[in-house]
Amino acid sequence: MLKRLVAALDRSGKTAQFALALAIMAAVYSVDQLVGVRLSLLTFFWVPVALATWYCGMAPGLFLAAVSIGLAIRRDLLLGRHYSHPLFLVWDFLDRGISFTFFVWVLARLKSAYESEGESRRLSQEIERLKSSMLAVMSHEINNAISVLKMSVFLMREHEDDAAARARSLETIDRVLVNMQLAAANFLDNARMESGRLVLKPETVDASAMLKELIAMFSPLFHQRELTVVFDSPESRSVWADRAALSLILSNLIGNAVKYNKEAGRVTVKVEESREQRASVKISVTDTGIGISAKDRKKIVQAFVRLPEGRVMARGYGLGLKTVNEMLLLHGSHLDIESEAGKGSCFSFTLPRPLDSNDRRPYA
Repeated sequence: MLKRLVAALDRSGKTAQFALALAIMAAVYSVDQLVGVRLSLLTFFWVPVALATWYCGMAPGLFLAAVSIGLAIRRDLLLGRHYSHPLFLVWDFLDRGISFTFFVWVLARLKSAYESEGESRRLSQEIERLKSSMLAVMSHEINNAISVLKMSVFLMREHEDDAAARARSLETIDRVLVNMQLAAANFLDNARMESGRLVLKPETVDASAMLKELIAMFSPLFHQRELTVVFDSPESRSVWADRAALSLILSNLIGNAVKYNKEAGRVTVKVEESREQRASVKISVTDTGIGISAKDRKKIVQAFVRLPEGRVMARGYGLGLKTVNEMLLLHGSHLDIESEAGKGSCFSFTLPRPLDSNDRRPYA
């Protein structure tokens, strides 16, 4: 019965909890009035003060403590207690005040420690759950990839004289390897960023040339989804960035544009001078896919977050955009997302141009 009462009190709001503490205080004072004997500060006023402190915080607890002291002293005076000197009244008030204040402070610290321990326990459980889920998904994906690779190799051996069949099998192998390579890179770099071991080595990188290579690498996926790819870069554009990090950033964005696009949709990759930032290059990847609602745009750059629409479209781990955004932050940039549910998305970012051909650091 007591457990049920405590559980019900835990579920109720702070207003109801504070109201209960006030009701108990009023009941205790009423009993004092009826029996003509001061019971309040002997024991019972500590109960509402404890309830208010535990459930509502230190300030409400101190407030009820002050009210309790005032009511108790008032009851003393009504019962005919006389102080031979005014200082005795002050001393009585201070004595009770210090006792209540210390009690409220200790109880508030205990509550804080209890909540911290509970939060740590919940965080540990959530981390363990995510680890288990991640390992299960990874195991499933790796097994699938191995099965597809083995089947492709088998078909190549079975159709040694059929050039078209061998080409299809090679295309499948390429597609699987691209997906697995990107997934492995996301996990490794995310772990390095979490531990602070990822150190960028910026240099002059031809972003236009890198994008051409990545588009060629993803061509099996474009072909499979019957996507039209438009690469818009009037001339070669170089940026000051870590080459491996930039490759992973662009791979994630292009990969997402493939996975979450409509069949026979369109992917536009654009490199241009930034209009907002001087001496910077803007890179954008635009798709005609499922899009993202305004309320979900901040969520998708968090770890292991996948939207319901995305889970229907493709498998994933929920690490790609988190890795992209955090790597861009390390570069002093960030990921901009323009999207609307059902109407496609545009992911873009800016990076500085090199100051000159000697790979010196860029100017602001």
